[in-house]
Amino acid sequence: MESRKNQIISLAFKLIQEKGFVCMSYDDLSKPLGVTKASIHYHFEKKEDLGAAILERMMERLEQLLLRIASLPPEERLEHYFSDRFSRFGM
Repeated sequence: MESRKNQIISLAFKLIQEKGFVCMSYDDLSKPLGVTKASIHYHFEKKEDLGAAILERMMERLEQLLLRIASLPPEERLEHYFSDRFSRFGM
């Protein structure tokens, strides 16, 4: 089972794609997860902390992708890279 912290990060990422970081609120996160805003604040005291955690996760996933495709020929690298990026961003 995914930890609450990971659930918050995953949902926040989706909401940022829909609404943008500035318009996303802890209330937007707490209702779908069935928790209080205080629970969100327990994991991420400030919204900026949540933003940093999302960026960290994005960087980790990008690093993993780059390691997986490093040994491929350049054309295949590009194909895999764009395919991964488009799938992650719903394109």
